[in-house]
Amino acid sequence: MKNRGDINWPEKIRQIKEKGGFTIQELSTELGVHYKSVEYWLYGKGVPSPLSRKAIESLEKRLNETGRKEGIIAGSLSTDR
Repeated sequence: MKNRGDINWPEKIRQIKEKGGFTIQELSTELGVHYKSVEYWLYGKGVPSPLSRKAIESLEKRLNETGRKEGIIAGSLSTDR
């Protein structure tokens, strides 16, 4: 089922989760949302807000550059705090 803008959010979130090796909790922390939001997106019960979409796009770009979560999570902690 496709949602706004012909983006299949459940599939997109699943791909990011698998590519980065994230748990739902890790992914939700990285995106700055509650883990239930990620679950809703994964199961097609909701779509990300515009702000969450920007975070998803940013994470996807970083994953494409690094290919794994370790550099992303460590990088987030060291640059944001």
